Amino acid sequence: MPDDQQTLWWLMAMGANVNVLGPTTWRETLKANAEQVLAHYQSTLVAQETY
Repeated sequence: MPDDQQTLWWLMAMGANVNVLGPTTWRETLKANAEQVLAHYQSTLVAQETY
């Protein structure tokens, strides 16, 4: 697979439907992105529960 930004964005669009085995930098980027999404939804849920 080509090591370029467009391919990485395409993989991000696949979400939980893809398991990237390499390169390691892509795995780290995808993991960080998933953690940011999770944090966003967790903070949104907490904010909604306080109302």
